[in-house]
Amino acid sequence: MKLAGGHLHRSFTIAPPLRLDVPTAGLARSPSVTEATEIRTEKRAIWAVHGMGQQIPFETIDDVAEGVMRFVEQANPSKPPIKPRARAVKVGDQVLQRIELDVTGTSGKPYELHIYEGYWAPLTEGKVKLRDVISFLFDGGSRGVLNFMKSFKRAMFGTVESFKIPWQSAAYIVIALLVVIALAVINAIIVAQTAAHKHIVDTSLGVQPERWVLVSALASVISAVAITFGVVLFVAVDCQTNDLSLIQKRVIALFSWVGFRLTLLVVIFGAVFLACITWKSDVPVWLSYELASNFSQFATLVTLAAMATVLVALITRAWLRSNGDPLEGSRILTALFCLAFLLHLSSVLGPPLIAIIGYSIPFSTGRLARVLKNPFWVWPFLIVLSAVVRTFLIEYVGDVAAYISPNKLDRFQKLRTAIKTTVHTSALAVYQASTSLGFEYENIAIVGHSLGSVIAYDTLNSLINNDALTENPLRICNRTTVFETFGSPLDKIAFMFTIQGKDTFQVREQLAEVVQPLIQDYKKFRKFAWINVHTKNDIISGPLTFYDLPKGLPQGAKTVKDVIDKDAVVPLIAHVAYWKNQTIWKELCNQIIP
Repeated sequence: MKLAGGHLHRSFTIAPPLRLDVPTAGLARSPSVTEATEIRTEKRAIWAVHGMGQQIPFETIDDVAEGVMRFVEQANPSKPPIKPRARAVKVGDQVLQRIELDVTGTSGKPYELHIYEGYWAPLTEGKVKLRDVISFLFDGGSRGVLNFMKSFKRAMFGTVESFKIPWQSAAYIVIALLVVIALAVINAIIVAQTAAHKHIVDTSLGVQPERWVLVSALASVISAVAITFGVVLFVAVDCQTNDLSLIQKRVIALFSWVGFRLTLLVVIFGAVFLACITWKSDVPVWLSYELASNFSQFATLVTLAAMATVLVALITRAWLRSNGDPLEGSRILTALFCLAFLLHLSSVLGPPLIAIIGYSIPFSTGRLARVLKNPFWVWPFLIVLSAVVRTFLIEYVGDVAAYISPNKLDRFQKLRTAIKTTVHTSALAVYQASTSLGFEYENIAIVGHSLGSVIAYDTLNSLINNDALTENPLRICNRTTVFETFGSPLDKIAFMFTIQGKDTFQVREQLAEVVQPLIQDYKKFRKFAWINVHTKNDIISGPLTFYDLPKGLPQGAKTVKDVIDKDAVVPLIAHVAYWKNQTIWKELCNQIIP
């Protein structure tokens, strides 16, 4: 069996299907004296929910199983490799698939660990349009800015608490909104300018066709900056490893962050320049057609060099894999990362230097120069970039837009209900599973990544609520061992999608608290550990501030334990890097298989 992106090849067995009982009288039957004396390995379960994006069936089970096996085997190197078993089980009318692992806990105790997933990805496929995503981002962003203007209030644990929001949060939201607007402007200019140049329409939204060369030149610079930054991230993924020194990690993070911020600035100001050149009657004095051609040539050279870097990186990866060598930490890939960053830096600083000190790069004349200066080059690049951005927004941000309720009526209400029902049914079956000896699992871990952490949070709250309303037959709070979230946007969602300052605010907030027992009562509902793994290099996640009282905590209260993943060092990519790092598996295994 090849698990988690090809890390290891493992042999596995297909276990026969199994039917588990559902307690018919509300409680699982207590074992008899004879049954209680039977020797059996304790069974524990992990139920995981995947995040946004195009997840395929069993991918989450695969990733969790690989992560647990990797951690357990490294902690017990003297023991033979773990052989996973795949099995289908039926709990009542619900059929689940799981991976079974015979593992040794951190204390040396053996366990039989069963891994399940809450799979919801197909429900959102093709349901979200680009306009839905844009509307969602503007709605959340504008509301976040408004919430920053006053003390942010949240109903929790029987009171309404006030939280002070740092000014950086509002700044980040404003920048994010500006980037969204800039991308929309650039996309509109691509369509309008192409239509004008090809004479598809007469007016072409006021676009001046004679500006084709100027617009193409500026667009080529934006394209080169975006592509070279993409190459920086592409190569950086293979450079990071848990064995890197602190200095190496900081260098990778620093270079990547510098590239990210430069790219945002270029996109925002580039959109302004493009709009001015496209629709304004006057052209800046400094931007001559000769200078624009030089911009095009330089940007094309940098872009082609970046693509050559990607090709060399791909060849290096294939060569290392064929020799069985690890990709992470390779000196060749590290050198390519530095080269990619230099190309990115030159794509940003090159055009201003060309405008200030003149044009002085090779191939300034001749046939090759004419080919490189041709505006043809930029438009395929921009079209590909536009398609990539569009796909990312729809496939990833679109999932968030479909699931998160924006405090207004929208067309995704039925879809949200379908997701919650599907995931709730899966989790409920795990808690209901029982045998003649009682519940199948007395210890269950709930795990959620990214948007999956939000879905897992809602599911766990729903399970606890339903259990409490029926006198706790499933003992959800007692049998849940740990709730682990990583890459979680829970705090940002709570902040950006709460309407502050309305007359009905306190009533609505208190009603919202009612369906969230995890923020109602520490002693009654927060009986298990809540671990939240994040990193500052992940712009989506962060510490969960709004799920604990800011002061006056009751004695013995189990608060959210925020843990930083120090190995997720590449900005943006850090959001999915948790899976192959040790932090989440160490925290999870210490709780579920101690």
